[in-house]
Amino acid sequence: MVLAVSSLDHFIHVTIEEGILEMYQGVRSSTPSFEEFHITMSNVKYALNNPSDISWVRDQIRKNLGYKSYQKSESIAGALKLISSKKIWDEVEIIMGSAKAQITLELDLIIERRNKIAHEADLDPTYPNKRWPINRSMVNDAVSHIEKICESIFQVVT
Repeated sequence: MVLAVSSLDHFIHVTIEEGILEMYQGVRSSTPSFEEFHITMSNVKYALNNPSDISWVRDQIRKNLGYKSYQKSESIAGALKLISSKKIWDEVEIIMGSAKAQITLELDLIIERRNKIAHEADLDPTYPNKRWPINRSMVNDAVSHIEKICESIFQVVT
């Protein structure tokens, strides 16, 4: 479950990075959030002196966003505004054929459980030294849900 959530976070980071690069290159329509994306003056100077080299764009994206976590539904929707003006969860709802409230609730519960595993040793505080129950089916369901979300987001933003 921890690895699946890490994969989701990585997927969102890479999707945003590629989308921003496509916008910078003029291959993709820009968004209001893209237009407000901050770049350093050192990168402005570099870009002016090296117009054919766009490696600085990727570096700037990673500098600006690399420390951010894109796991919870709200943070994912906010992040994807950089590359899409669509209401992500409305679109995902259509693709997945489930109510967005259910999709996002299930995702956020998976993230909450992941955080218990990763940060609290998955211990139930009401029963000291006892772990929260987990089984293969719960993990498979979580991984499947995350996969469906990623596939749906990919369809929406590409």
